[in-house]
Amino acid sequence: FSCYSLRHLVPRFQDVRAGGSLPRQLEMSQAREQRPQQQKMGLATAQGAAIEWDSLLMPSVYDPPQLKKSFQPGPLRNINWATRDSPLCNSFPCCLSQCIMACCLKPCCHKKQVELSDPDEWFHRMLQAESPSCPERLRGIWWMKDNIVPEELGTFGDAEWVSVPEQEEMLATKLLRQNWAYGTNAFASTLSCFNAAAKTEQKLVQHGKWLFMGSGATGSMFLTMIEEGDDIVNPDGSKPRYTPGLDAMRVTWEDEARTAMTYQYFARKVAYLDGEGNLVKTDGYDELMERTRLSGVKGSCCNFGLCNIPEREYPQIWAPESNVVFLEFAPSLTE
Repeated sequence: FSCYSLRHLVPRFQDVRAGGSLPRQLEMSQAREQRPQQQKMGLATAQGAAIEWDSLLMPSVYDPPQLKKSFQPGPLRNINWATRDSPLCNSFPCCLSQCIMACCLKPCCHKKQVELSDPDEWFHRMLQAESPSCPERLRGIWWMKDNIVPEELGTFGDAEWVSVPEQEEMLATKLLRQNWAYGTNAFASTLSCFNAAAKTEQKLVQHGKWLFMGSGATGSMFLTMIEEGDDIVNPDGSKPRYTPGLDAMRVTWEDEARTAMTYQYFARKVAYLDGEGNLVKTDGYDELMERTRLSGVKGSCCNFGLCNIPEREYPQIWAPESNVVFLEFAPSLTE
């Protein structure tokens, strides 16, 4: 499962290393005062074609490929291995998930167990690590709505941000083991443990409303801010739930022409600090809580199987979210 998640299922934040394949040629600033910071971040000129930022267009139809049964390879389509209530390696006689939590995540990886239904104290703690250099629109706490990888919440504000004014870009390094909340099934526990042990980093490039998030096994990953006037619809013409000016869309394109989309979800901002430092929770948080109260999938064979789920209902198995999550807090700016 971990091999599958890292090579196919995880068109999410990947570690972009110098010399790797990128659809964007990262150029180091020639300014002497910025050179030490960029070298510290490990940035260097990479091979690949430059991104034509002005040519990027946000999809107007919200139709996440990963929610469909055809997205899963072969036998995994009928195995309940990654939903919120998956019993696989998460219940007697195989309690791998509980063992990872008790023996690795809590004592060795500094993970804390928290509840989304009681978030004020730990939301504040996450946001205390927010850098003043982080672009305004990327601040706050984000929910990865319809991401089938069991990562629920994350922040960009704790990343190390560097300005490259010559290119009108911001570059950042984000540690995926910190301020990144995972669910409680075996897939989540294994992925969280891997990122903590490997000290996985993500390189980011921000330009205007777009954020380039690297290249994964399924293509090039972008995040784009949703603005007033953007009209996004479901395939049936109905309107999905999002808030212009706050929320964003994550999309992965398989090809450089950006005609084949392989992954898509809304990144909904669930909370942020206002100008006076008060915590503000949004409609995104309300929707997230609604999903934590959804009933789990009713699979076959003691819920290990999904062969009884019709293809048209398959996207619904991914809707329930875990109220309990694990995360390591990023250090506060005052620490």
